[in-house]
Amino acid sequence: MPSPNLSAVGLIAKPRSERAATLVPELIAWLDKRGIAVRLDEECAIYAGRTNGLSRAEVAEQTQLLVVLGEMEHCSPRRARRWEEISHSSR
Repeated sequence: MPSPNLSAVGLIAKPRSERAATLVPELIAWLDKRGIAVRLDEECAIYAGRTNGLSRAEVAEQTQLLVVLGEMEHCSPRRARRWEEISHSSR
């Protein structure tokens, strides 16, 4: 049954992450089971064995919720500000 409030979720992952490689297919299955569309960045598409990966900006623009898999400690202040800009511009 589709969620009445959430129609699309974006998955973004850290490159070369064994944990993300395991979690991405599980998250896709869980969301699909609930009728929620999934948009994947290029890394998540690789983990899912798909070729339809989008840029991170496209994922943010096309979804209502972003799930980011990876360590935030490696996120520079500049990159964090850019994420903030992307999230606000897609509202």
